[in-house]
Amino acid sequence: MTRATLTFHSPTYFTRSGEPDLTPDPALILGSHRRSWNTAVGANSPLRTTDDAWQNLRQALRIEGLNITTARRDSGYAYPRPGFTGSVTLRLARNATPQTQQLFAALIRFAPYAGTGAGTTHGFGATTSRLPGQRRSKGGPQPTAGIRRSSAAAGGVTT
Repeated sequence: MTRATLTFHSPTYFTRSGEPDLTPDPALILGSHRRSWNTAVGANSPLRTTDDAWQNLRQALRIEGLNITTARRDSGYAYPRPGFTGSVTLRLARNATPQTQQLFAALIRFAPYAGTGAGTTHGFGATTSRLPGQRRSKGGPQPTAGIRRSSAAAGGVTT
């Protein structure tokens, strides 16, 4: 797999030196999935993503398309936190190795379970992924980490 689309259903943001960053940087996006993956599999797991494998993936990552907008969500501290919502299509460089392609596929498939960016435990970064040739599921996006659809909110995302 060398291409995939991630859709961000709730505001997604990253932090750099304690400051919010709304940039849909591919390395920040998949880097957040990598950190969650490595935490989930444990320090001594053979499934852990090594620094070398991560550097190869990071160098091969490209943005193919963007359809994002800025949105705000209550951070729980009476402060609406900005983030981006919408979709980002990522692709790998043509010279990406099969191992890099496999890591890309694994992290893309893991994204809906991990969420993306900062604040995922507070409803930020709700993410779904779509691989080439994969049909959209009936009824819209599937639930993601800690997020459920609310019919009372007319399709809004609630925690």
